[in-house]
Amino acid sequence: MDTGLQQVAAPQIWAIASGKGGVGKSILATNLAISLASKNRRCTLIDADLGGANLHTLFGLQRPKCGLSDLFVGKQVSLQQLAVPTGIDGLDLVSGSGEMLDVANLHHAKKQRLLRQTASLDNEHVIIDIGAGSSFNSLDFFLLGHQSILVVVPTPSSMENVYHFLKAALTRKLAQAAKNLGLVLSADPSLSLPWQQIETLRCTQPQAADHLQAEMSRLRPGIIINQTRTVEERQLGSQIALACQHFFKLNVEILGVIDYDERIYHSVQKRQPFLQAEAESPFAAAIDDITMNLLSPGRNQ
Repeated sequence: MDTGLQQVAAPQIWAIASGKGGVGKSILATNLAISLASKNRRCTLIDADLGGANLHTLFGLQRPKCGLSDLFVGKQVSLQQLAVPTGIDGLDLVSGSGEMLDVANLHHAKKQRLLRQTASLDNEHVIIDIGAGSSFNSLDFFLLGHQSILVVVPTPSSMENVYHFLKAALTRKLAQAAKNLGLVLSADPSLSLPWQQIETLRCTQPQAADHLQAEMSRLRPGIIINQTRTVEERQLGSQIALACQHFFKLNVEILGVIDYDERIYHSVQKRQPFLQAEAESPFAAAIDDITMNLLSPGRNQ
């Protein structure tokens, strides 16, 4: 029987991660969501920093009574029901975990439920603010996105952590694809990169290797370089793209470069999203450019 559910288009999911904390990921996720809403795109922002959620504070909201933890404790509640208004038309927030449950390491079944419900939300767009680091939870949310986005700042530690994160994400994706095919990958430690595993497999199972290669090519992360201060820092994108192609055989896209702005710190202190407080700022213009790039026709087909 046709229940009509098939008529509801799945939302476009933007998953935003970082290799380390303190790079402005949550601020960018919040302001990208506001930018979408300002363009009449209904959006749900999910605080998926499981164990350290605080997006509600960026909107000047008290922590909602219900959050992601309610999805996992046997309550008859859906992710859609957990969404609360942010005070911005067209933008809802699903807050992070509550006080009683440590969900930083989700069991597989619970994670699958969360992933399914995220993909079935009835808004046009979902932005997932993922916890920093490369836990399996973070990697799985990152891989869920139609557009996977990494935030990096121009410091050696941030740059190094981005490469570690991308390697972990590629390895996770390869393992999942191989499992779906019933394949056992080589345990040879010299084959530490996914493309090395695929090329080794090609010698004995070329069709399986082609399938894995096709799956891996679906991942094309976007990178936002945040808090730049110099011309050299603004040009780091091309270096990152070349390094990813060289080491990982991975195509990445530089979505935008955002200059450091001291006023962002003050907006956080005031619990007011910067895009609302400084709508004419260079930061706002950069966020708008990134949003329009991500909304370009045919991008997620």
